[in-house]
Amino acid sequence: MPPTKKRRRSASPAQLSSNKEVKSSGSPSPDSPSDANKNWKQWKRQQSHDYNTHQFLDASATVNAGLFGARRLPEIKILWRRLVQEELNAGNGGNGRPNYSEDDNRTREGGIRRAGESGGGKKSSRHLRRRTNSHRPRRRHRFPHGKIGSGGYDDACMKEDAASDNGVTDTGRDNCAKDTSGGPNQTNREPCRRARRKPALMRASHSGWWKPRMNAQSVLPSNEHQYPHNWIPTHLWHAKRFHISPKLFSWSIPLINCNRGSRASLRLASSITTPKCTIQDGTWEIHGCAIKLEARKLDTPAESTQPPSQSLISILQRLCDPEAPFLSDEAILAGKRAGEGIVHEIDASPLQPIGPATFLFGRLNDCCNDDDDANVCMLINPAIHQRVVFLISEIIRHCESTSVEVTLSTMPLALLRIRGRTAMSTLREVLGQADNIGLLDDDAHHGTMIDIGLLPPRVEARKSDSNNQSWIKLKCHQPNQAYQHLPHNLASSGWDILCSPSNCLSLFQSLVIDGGACPIGVAEEARAQLEAYPPLPIFPRDYPDTEEGKRYWDGGTTATSVKNEGGDEKQLIAGSMDWAVIRVCVEGPWGRINTPLKRTIRHLEQHNKKEKRSIKKESVSSARHESAAPELVTKKSFLGRDTVSIHWESLTPPENPIVVRGSYGIPFLQLLHSCGRLHSHPGPKATENRCHRRPRRKVLPPHWVVHASPLSKMESDIHSQLCQQLRASLSLPALVRCELLASKGALKIGDLIYPLITQCDDDGSVGSSLNDDAGHADIQSHPSPLGVVTAGGFSPSRGKCHGIGFVGAAKLIDALDVTHGMGISIPQSNGLKKMVLKVMIVSDTSSASSSRSALLSILL
Repeated sequence: MPPTKKRRRSASPAQLSSNKEVKSSGSPSPDSPSDANKNWKQWKRQQSHDYNTHQFLDASATVNAGLFGARRLPEIKILWRRLVQEELNAGNGGNGRPNYSEDDNRTREGGIRRAGESGGGKKSSRHLRRRTNSHRPRRRHRFPHGKIGSGGYDDACMKEDAASDNGVTDTGRDNCAKDTSGGPNQTNREPCRRARRKPALMRASHSGWWKPRMNAQSVLPSNEHQYPHNWIPTHLWHAKRFHISPKLFSWSIPLINCNRGSRASLRLASSITTPKCTIQDGTWEIHGCAIKLEARKLDTPAESTQPPSQSLISILQRLCDPEAPFLSDEAILAGKRAGEGIVHEIDASPLQPIGPATFLFGRLNDCCNDDDDANVCMLINPAIHQRVVFLISEIIRHCESTSVEVTLSTMPLALLRIRGRTAMSTLREVLGQADNIGLLDDDAHHGTMIDIGLLPPRVEARKSDSNNQSWIKLKCHQPNQAYQHLPHNLASSGWDILCSPSNCLSLFQSLVIDGGACPIGVAEEARAQLEAYPPLPIFPRDYPDTEEGKRYWDGGTTATSVKNEGGDEKQLIAGSMDWAVIRVCVEGPWGRINTPLKRTIRHLEQHNKKEKRSIKKESVSSARHESAAPELVTKKSFLGRDTVSIHWESLTPPENPIVVRGSYGIPFLQLLHSCGRLHSHPGPKATENRCHRRPRRKVLPPHWVVHASPLSKMESDIHSQLCQQLRASLSLPALVRCELLASKGALKIGDLIYPLITQCDDDGSVGSSLNDDAGHADIQSHPSPLGVVTAGGFSPSRGKCHGIGFVGAAKLIDALDVTHGMGISIPQSNGLKKMVLKVMIVSDTSSASSSRSALLSILL
């Protein structure tokens, strides 16, 4: 285009007048003000006319670029958008990325800008650059191509980048975006940090256990890398208010509240002025699923076929005691009640116990049950879940039944525990609109199952996913049924809520917000179990005869000497480390335990990262430790905390001990009650017609300890013969679980229990006849302890320090043969008393001043 001659802009009248004044040095302009104003208007009108005229048709051939562009700006926009859309559609390879040809010299950085992407050239400031680029898929500055050798999308892109630098085409980039399994439009890239930190995505990545597994191969992981990191359904709620543990048994566990101790939950559950209840998410304690055994009758021509329920009972008899009461109870087999028992190795009962289990017959998520099939669900602790599944699969594999087919699977299940004085009223308030809420009964027996039905509309509105099942079942939890009226059992009695994991969060929030329940963790639940009358067992603390109980008490010293079915020793070391974190909560003080808990978790994470010791060195050191015959109690520092290791083999040599449970402990109770004669207080009906006389002696309070009347010579000989017969009938080394009640002082874990043979005074006070000399002489005469204390603490309801201990069965019989018993009244039992044994608790055997007396009663 030839250059055009630009026309000059005409000067205004004011400029012309000013120029004339400059050139002339004479008088001002003769024009009047009215003439000047008139000239100005004419000039302004001429300028507007020139601007609105199409100057590109002027003879001077001038073009106004601004006017030209303004007139065609809409046309340019439409043309540009059409061009961009055509190139994007032509270059899109199906994955949102344009394909560039070899002749095109444009790079990915200089290509067409996508919609929503900034087109400016400004870069963010240096302190905001990392935050701005954190959402980009290729976010790593130092390693833009990801890890080398990972085999994912980043490796394929890195290879193509190197090929493009050498002149190779870049058209194959869309192929690396495909999934390795063959599915298109799927990438293997790890999402950016901002995406990974989203609560919804994090919950989805840790909720793989919600999916049911239908065969034993999927239930049993082949190696350690397949163990997931599971979250309970209420993890995000607890993470803001509780101390959450690292991965323990593949679960993140809420340990204890951050702002209060465990004693506050006991006061809250048993309070009369402000009655409330506690709630705990115990989904992790059943491994988030129930082991489901289903027996189905096959169409066979055989006339006499075994019923499906009998097939399940035969399988459970090989795992549990063949004479277990729950296997013959009609209410349990019909699904109206839940059964409880101990799982053993195959055909090894009562030896080789594994751990406790809860058995639920019938369908959990469906009320109707066909006559041709039977179901039973087992709730197992995650530490022994894999072992129990392996044993069941072995029994099914060797089963040769042609009429019944037994299948093994797992069903996702969530567990909520609601305890306290107002547990019943809270459930009725929250689930008041449920179908079968009227079936709740205050006088329900322990283990009673109630099918509530569907969620009420108020709880259903809190759910984020309404497509899942909304069934709920309640299980009555009152283990101390005979002493349910005592305030000791309020914190440990209530109801268990079994529901689908998708309903757990909405139901938990409704119970907390609408019902006013107080959430608790592992530490608060352990204190409630210890406060009960009689104290309830806790796994694995009160199961020292199991493998998990040994790892709990050894403190990591002999964990590598025991192997599982796969021979993997590293998992056992990790299991011992996991129990060390649980011990801080179970054995810690009744107040806040923030400092020791954080220290233990920090040492656990450091130990998992470093792993200084090898498995071979640890196995050699553990073998030397076992051959040296260690003491009963040894103190050591483990994970930054002073712990106590108990070697149960030293208490009942030479084999592994077995804890006496259930009906096996009745002979020991009979032997204890035959140590003396207790005279019960006459009831009110017996003294109704008698005249009230003034007592000759001072009346003692009902909770005071009294001495039993001594036995006669003949009765003493008969009692001694019974002790000798029971002592001779013990074919296995046995341990007896007992309860300890101290008169004064504290009961600490690891304290030794010694028998008290010397006679006591007749003043009725506990420990009044025990002085320093007698205690020291008794220890010297009996160097072998009777047992060891495993739990202790001050009981608010009892007003004294009480605890739990284990004693050797043979040593207990020898102590009952040479001593007289004492009587203690049962709380709120109208004067009834039970026989107890007076013992001596010693913290340090070197000093006699550390001894104190206590009363021992047997627990079954």
